[in-house]
Amino acid sequence: MTRTPPPGPPPGAAALLTPAQRRWAAAGFSVLAAGLLLWSNWAVPALGGALPERTARSTALALALLALASAAGLGRRELGLSRDRVLRGLAWGGAAAGVVVAGYAVAVLVARALPALASALGGGADQSTSALLLGALVHVPLGTVLWEEVAFRGVLLSLALRALRPGWAIAVTSLVFSAWHAHGALAAVLGDPGAASLGEVGAAAGVLAATAAGGAAFAWLRIRSGSLLAPMGLHLATNSAGMLVAAIVRTAG
Repeated sequence: MTRTPPPGPPPGAAALLTPAQRRWAAAGFSVLAAGLLLWSNWAVPALGGALPERTARSTALALALLALASAAGLGRRELGLSRDRVLRGLAWGGAAAGVVVAGYAVAVLVARALPALASALGGGADQSTSALLLGALVHVPLGTVLWEEVAFRGVLLSLALRALRPGWAIAVTSLVFSAWHAHGALAAVLGDPGAASLGEVGAAAGVLAATAAGGAAFAWLRIRSGSLLAPMGLHLATNSAGMLVAAIVRTAG
């Protein structure tokens, strides 16, 4: 009777590689991490562009990165794209998404939470229904979830797992994920960094810490399920459902 292999990269996969292989993986991780941070915090603000253009650009980059990773020797299983883990990924992702949606539903029902929720989530109070749905169902899935999950829980985490133990791989990729959001988070919270108050600086630090925690949850789901679909499900529920809930509570208010 054939024994089914455990999901995802084998625990301690780095220990199965030679020192030279681990060094190459660490080098690849460093180059990719630096490239992602430069892209998010410098190139994206410099390029600008309308939302459809940014979504198309992010989708193309996700596909290109997958092709590059495959050419570099990262397998489908390492990347979380193994067919035999699809159902497992859907189950874990669906369960995690359900928890998020349930949390949003509770917040909506608690009147006291509505103003804080709307402010924290943002979202299109001034958007038409069609624009809001387009954002939640197209731009977020393709421009944010697909791109970030392929980059961070797909390729970057796979490289980290070749060089580090799973716990350390989760930690370092989560820190890079937080730094990836630095420009947007700091601009949103601080406005003018030179005139920021201590409270605003603390709020910005809190946003980045929460982003790192979210990145750790996404990475844990990816390793636990063996599928990239699991963190995608949680990520999609957090962002898209958040947009819709924010619109609902603002309209109700």
